Amino acid sequence: MPSHHPIDQAKYIIEQQYEHNKESIEYHIFGFVFCLDYFLMRELIQKYTWYTKLFFMFPSADFFYTLLHRYDFTDLIKADRFLPLAFNDSKHLENTIKHNLSLFDFFTNGVQFFEYQPYRILFPETINLTSRYIKEITFMSAANANTGMMWGNDMMTNNFQNLSSFIKYPDISVLDKIWVGKPVVCVAAGPSLSKNIEFLKTIQKDVFIIAVSAVLKPLLDKGIKPDMITMLDMGEEVMRYLEGIDITDIFTVIELSCYHGIIEKYPSKYIFSMSAMRASKLMQDMIPMLGIDVDQKFVLPGAMTVATLSILIANIMGASKIILLGQDLAYSDKTHVEGS
Repeated sequence: MPSHHPIDQAKYIIEQQYEHNKESIEYHIFGFVFCLDYFLMRELIQKYTWYTKLFFMFPSADFFYTLLHRYDFTDLIKADRFLPLAFNDSKHLENTIKHNLSLFDFFTNGVQFFEYQPYRILFPETINLTSRYIKEITFMSAANANTGMMWGNDMMTNNFQNLSSFIKYPDISVLDKIWVGKPVVCVAAGPSLSKNIEFLKTIQKDVFIIAVSAVLKPLLDKGIKPDMITMLDMGEEVMRYLEGIDITDIFTVIELSCYHGIIEKYPSKYIFSMSAMRASKLMQDMIPMLGIDVDQKFVLPGAMTVATLSILIANIMGASKIILLGQDLAYSDKTHVEGS
């Protein structure tokens, strides 16, 4: 048994944990640490040197500041793998976890939980919510990985073909807070749009309309001209959505990996978005070499659908309300609105 000295106690607890969970601990290189004791934190950092990142989940900023006041965190802070995360509420917790995980390639090996009492007794909801948010991000990453495997060649081809245009046109940072306090309607091509398209016509002067390219023709047929369209499809078939349509004076947010023939054939007020999906990470490394500064705040987490891209753009614009029309995620015989 260890002595009652806190350092000896901490070493004993860490060693016992390692012996009981050796296989799992050695497999992972990312970890979430639920711990309230400074000495345990220090011993854990010293023990698990192969971990790339260890996220220490402090229940509040005040708690973390108190520890900083009472203990010397110099050695922990010097370790690149020490990442303290403090939060005020569940929404802040969700955003903090999703933002930090999106910056690292955790998907290959997953994450390890290091949990020490009395954390679960005092803050069980934090542990449960963290687990839930990680599962959600893992699902998103799996979907993006599958997309990368299916469309990887097209992604890379489009990325390189669109580079010259990326240099010419602005990125989505120009949209930051341009519509603060005003409503945005994001229009997708689900079949339910037919029930709401007349309503949209009556309010079009009072809102900013972002439409996916697939619904452009049905909207124009009803006399509705969107303020912006979004595009991210990687295949040539996306061209059919623009056939016979003049989009010269419409803002078009286009993903860097979108089919390169669009820009070559259809003049528009293009604005580029760049996602954090794996195929674009190479581009993120290359673009600074071309003298282009891309703010990481505007590198999107990877929209799985073009409708999601519209919502992300509306959020960047600072919309007071985001109204969804035709966002059905329909799995029926009729998947798109008539005319799309």
